[in-house]
Amino acid sequence: MDCSSLRIVVAGLLLVGGAAVSLWMAGFNHGMSIADTSMTSGGDAAASGPLRIALGTAAVIVAIFLAVPPRRAALDRS
Repeated sequence: MDCSSLRIVVAGLLLVGGAAVSLWMAGFNHGMSIADTSMTSGGDAAASGPLRIALGTAAVIVAIFLAVPPRRAALDRS
């Protein structure tokens, strides 16, 4: 994979991870309004919530591993 392709993949993975982790900001105000009006206890009722967070976190971890080049000393030993 050449450098420009690698940059595109890393940027895409970081975008997916950032969107998955920060998606709660879009619904927080709406959720608080419903909770205050209906006297609900809150919490994540959807099964897709934890899955979305896990996939977003995995995307960020893979992006970090792809973006950080291997150390030169480790390459010279082989």
